[in-house]
Amino acid sequence: MQDIALINYLPLQGEEKIAYKFNKGRGPTILWCGGLKSTMDGSKATYLHIWAASKNYNFIRFDYFGHGESDGEFRDGTITKWADNIIMIIDELINNVEIQKQYQLNVKLISLAKELDEAGAALMRLPNN
Repeated sequence: MQDIALINYLPLQGEEKIAYKFNKGRGPTILWCGGLKSTMDGSKATYLHIWAASKNYNFIRFDYFGHGESDGEFRDGTITKWADNIIMIIDELINNVEIQKQYQLNVKLISLAKELDEAGAALMRLPNN
């Protein structure tokens, strides 16, 4: 069995990097996307990683920018930046054809989240009258 506690890193822009843990197994890859202020070492992500490793399934968990072992400050993160982290993990680490349909749906949802994030940012800039 692989060391599921081993932390790997993907580079972002500049010198920043995203931390992830990966179990190379068989079949489609299970990707754990944590919640706001959650880390890849949370109990649910760790439990699922142990389970996936015991079944020899591919499994990835990661920390978003500004979370856990990844670089950056939480206050500097945005929904757009965190959504881009998910896309980067998929593009760089997952090669399975099986995920393509779900990936396309997720890209649509991420695009919507980006639009909502931008709309929210625009609302925050409106002057008080």
